[in-house]
Amino acid sequence: MKIEPTFNNVLIEPIDRDERTKAGVYISKKAKSQRAKVIAVGRHLVDGVEDVSEVKAGDTIVHKKWEGQEVKLDISGKPFVFIKYKDILAVEENEK
Repeated sequence: MKIEPTFNNVLIEPIDRDERTKAGVYISKKAKSQRAKVIAVGRHLVDGVEDVSEVKAGDTIVHKKWEGQEVKLDISGKPFVFIKYKDILAVEENEK
């Protein structure tokens, strides 16, 4: 299935958190991850004019914690989330 988000929306797949931190502290399963993989990006508009998007499908991002609308798009039941472009805080760069 191919999905193209509408203006200024981004479809992401949350990245599961590790159940334990490096220090050995357990994290609640209810804790929401702020890292996600970008699945699709809608056209990015700034003041009504289309602008170049800084994120693309396949990028790993950090987003605001309590933003987004969770949806289930396929029979696997895997959660996906639509967020606003403005709710993206950072794009992780791959170290080479």
